[in-house]
Amino acid sequence: MESPELVHLREIALTVKLDPIGNIAHAASVSDVIQVLSGVKESYRNFLKIALSKRFPNNENIDYEVNNFVDNTELLIVDTKFSSYQNSIAPNVQDNVYSLFGNSKEFTTSEQIFDDYKDEIIYSDVNNYQNLQALKNKYTATERQMIFEPLFKASSNKNYNVYVWQGNKERRKIIKPRTEYQVYFKAPKKVKTEIAEKYYQFYAKVSDSGDLINKNSIKDIVYYEALEHQTYPFKPEVLNYGKYVFKLKEKLECNVQFEDNLYFIENENLDLTVWAETREEVEKAFNFEFYSLYINYAKELDDKLTSKAILLKNKILSLIDAVYEK
Repeated sequence: MESPELVHLREIALTVKLDPIGNIAHAASVSDVIQVLSGVKESYRNFLKIALSKRFPNNENIDYEVNNFVDNTELLIVDTKFSSYQNSIAPNVQDNVYSLFGNSKEFTTSEQIFDDYKDEIIYSDVNNYQNLQALKNKYTATERQMIFEPLFKASSNKNYNVYVWQGNKERRKIIKPRTEYQVYFKAPKKVKTEIAEKYYQFYAKVSDSGDLINKNSIKDIVYYEALEHQTYPFKPEVLNYGKYVFKLKEKLECNVQFEDNLYFIENENLDLTVWAETREEVEKAFNFEFYSLYINYAKELDDKLTSKAILLKNKILSLIDAVYEK
């Protein structure tokens, strides 16, 4: 004779049935069964934690108490059938009432919460707008995802359908929501907070490793100061514009300033000054102006240039080691 406790558990149990598609024997694989039952278990445990945290928000030990409650209400298999693989599961309600607060007047029962889970989650119509609004008003997007996503994953295998029901109630097929409703079950993506970048000018003591410096060669930073704008030095050894690449004999010393919301790069030797709104744009402008000087002066015949222009031509040529075309 079966115990009254087992009879009661079967009365409140949630039946989960796998119905393999295209399998004549209607036999579910072990991995299929594990996937489905694990999904239901995860969904229920998440629901438990969320429901209890909402009921008792002011309890300082809520995390400990909730985890303890969840551990004591593990889902049990109270009946099983091998026709299309069918399990009936129910929480451990042996003691019926689990007080979250010892002798406190505030308590909840595992059976009560399991009933809520079946009504609000299992029998929830994920394609009904009014029902979705009710879920939205009660649970956050993160909570909805925690509760429903394990169920959706459990029923995502195209080789079988998953049906759930209690007693004589209507059988429900676990399905994913339509595309337009899936947003209700997805937590918003965390927006990466962009960390503000600053530029520093510093002097460092480094190991003698030639011209190459990396973080491992830096032994000490002896002085540094923050730059209000990107006015760090501009001393190019190579200049690029279009198909031309200018390799210089040595670094080209330039002055960089920021005034009136504009960046300026100046080379006094070439009487060359450019400006732009950003550091990147002003460097491109300098490259273009250098290219223009090369085309209009350095490549021009002397008899077509003034004496002053010839001096500028010679200055340009004295700076260039080689010119390449891409």
